[in-house]
Amino acid sequence: MSEENKWCKRCQEEFPIVEKGVAIRMGFLYPLSRFSKKIREHYEVKHGTGDFLCGNCYFDLTDEG
Repeated sequence: MSEENKWCKRCQEEFPIVEKGVAIRMGFLYPLSRFSKKIREHYEVKHGTGDFLCGNCYFDLTDEG
């Protein structure tokens, strides 16, 4: 895992960035490009643009109807 921390643009929390191929988990950041088009569009419409989404927010978004 990367030593560098970045911010989730949705929740504004700081987390370490996860390397490619690692399963999505809470407490880590993932590049938005890793997620489905539906998640990326939802994120951009509701929360502005950004480069990273954390696992916590990903699970929040996938739990919404």
